[in-house]
Order: sequence, then structure tokens, then C-alpha cells
Amino acid sequence: QEVVVKHHMGDTDIKLTASKDSQEVEVEHKVDDTSIKLVASADNQEVTLSRKMGDDTISPTINNSGDVSVAWERDLGDDNSISAVLKPNESLDVEWKNDTWTAKVNCGVDATNIDGVSISTKRDVNF
Repeated sequence: QEVVVKHHMGDTDIKLTASKDSQEVEVEHKVDDTSIKLVASADNQEVTLSRKMGDDTISPTINNSGDVSVAWERDLGDDNSISAVLKPNESLDVEWKNDTWTAKVNCGVDATNIDGVSISTKRDVNF
């Protein structure tokens, strides 16, 4: 069993998630085209700063272990988008959504080496 409580106060959203085994709080504050989000549990804390610039959104994240990642998303219009998440010395994920098609590329990144490339596509079909 899990309990989720959400609260909205102006430009700030708060979400508390609790179960027998874990508890987590998520706080996000938005000002114009910038938002800051804190996600914290007993084991992990991370902060994400997002900035929308035209059709692009850049979102660096840092956690309590010092791990850094950077996300980029471009809105292509009509619910289409392309996004990428780079976790240095770990992985690079790219996703392209175009109408009912979604293409994903995932690969491992270690310094200047790229390995373990995985590519997938899917199409949503409604009957």
C-alpha cells in the first residue's frame, strides 16, 4: 500500500509519497520559464534546475552522490519532440516522438567510448 498526497500553492507543487518501506518528498517551484525541483528520500536527494528557451528545455540534475546529468528536450510541435539525457561515464538516451511513432537509442558512455548501443522503435495503433 502506498499513500500519495499532492498540494498546489501558487507556483509551488508538493508531492509526498509514503509506503511501509519508503518515503519521498518532491517539491517543484516555477517562475516564468525556469523551475527548480527537489526530490528527497532517506537514501537519495537530487536537485534539477530546468530552463525553457524557445522550443528547447535544458535541465541539469545533481544528486547527493555528486552524480550529474543533463537533459535536453526540443518541442517539434503537434506533440512531437526529441529529447536526450546524458549521464557522464554512464549512458546517453535519445528519444524521438513523431506522431504515433517513438524511436529510442540507448548507449553506454565511458569517457570517450560508446558501447552497448540499443535501438528500438514503436508505433501506437488505436482501433
